[in-house]
Amino acid sequence: MKRGMNLESLLTTVIEQRDSKRDFVADTKESISMVAAEDMPNKVALVLLKEGASELERFSISENCHRQIAGRLQIPLKHYFRMLEDYRDLIVNEVNAIFKKEPQTRLLRTLDGKARAFLSNRYRTIDNDEVIEQVLPPIVQGDVPSQLLSSNVSENSMHIKVLFTGDNLAQDLGELARPQNHIGGQSNGSTRDIIRPGAVISNSETGHGRLRIDGFFYRDYCLNGCVYGTEEIFSYKRNHVGGKLEADGDFRVFSDDTKRKQNELIIAEITDAMEALTSEENVAKMGEKLRATKEGAVVEDTFAAVDQLAKEVDIRDGEKEDIISNLLTDGDFSRWGMVNAVTKIANTEKVDYDRACELENIGSQLIDLHTSQWNRIAQAERIAA
Repeated sequence: MKRGMNLESLLTTVIEQRDSKRDFVADTKESISMVAAEDMPNKVALVLLKEGASELERFSISENCHRQIAGRLQIPLKHYFRMLEDYRDLIVNEVNAIFKKEPQTRLLRTLDGKARAFLSNRYRTIDNDEVIEQVLPPIVQGDVPSQLLSSNVSENSMHIKVLFTGDNLAQDLGELARPQNHIGGQSNGSTRDIIRPGAVISNSETGHGRLRIDGFFYRDYCLNGCVYGTEEIFSYKRNHVGGKLEADGDFRVFSDDTKRKQNELIIAEITDAMEALTSEENVAKMGEKLRATKEGAVVEDTFAAVDQLAKEVDIRDGEKEDIISNLLTDGDFSRWGMVNAVTKIANTEKVDYDRACELENIGSQLIDLHTSQWNRIAQAERIAA
């Protein structure tokens, strides 16, 4: 598992972002425009225009914001980015024409002079600093027996991974398929497959996902992690949806104490959710579900199975070889073996923190695959040349 940031770095980054981000609400017909800007990435910028078309603010545009603009205007992404690269004046004219012909009031979220999100003016801004204020104290103070396992905050998302340390919650999944070593090659004499439960708290300030908490398991010997936040066991989600945002004469969103208090009530539910995740009943259900993945069809042709896997879930070409290698090294060709072959990639330097989290979620998808889907993967055959 990627360690990401230590607690001090996480807090420092979140506070710096809190102090440098600004939100604006404006209509696209009169007050938001895309312009050519040679000094900006992609040579374009978003500007806020006051009455009379005088420029108030100018922002570079993040990739996420570009994608949200294209999505909102129903411009195909491939076309949008092709025009941005090769025919910049055409995409600027296209965006501005739709802005004016189909006017909308939008929330523009900015950070350090960059437009990072283009969202509905009903987007509920549950920000990372608000989440941390509510979530970290119970962890640090030991209200729930736990330890901070991993954390990270990027331009688009924040993840905090907590391990529940009570020995009564550890689950034994049986014998390992092959004697195992710790990462780095030092044997620990592991013969049993022991997992421990935890929680992943995730949030996005830019429309990349909901505020959510999911169950999480941590595999002792290989440091793998995988989400198990399926509905029948446990998952808590809150959408970023609220009332209309209001702004001042310069389009800046008003500070809303009522909204912040409502957010505090929502985020406080995470503490209750963490307590639910530490119940022995819920953890036992998770253990049974994971033990079941050792049963059923096993991979017959490793290469064909991984090719089929990539058609079923979001596996990238560069990751397929690593999955094959992990399967062959671990010697476990069950569904459980495939789950760990995928999530093991999250421990490597080849992927960044956000992709590591995606791979851990893909592990959850594999656990939840219908039997027929898993059989299609396990029993896949190579096509003769």
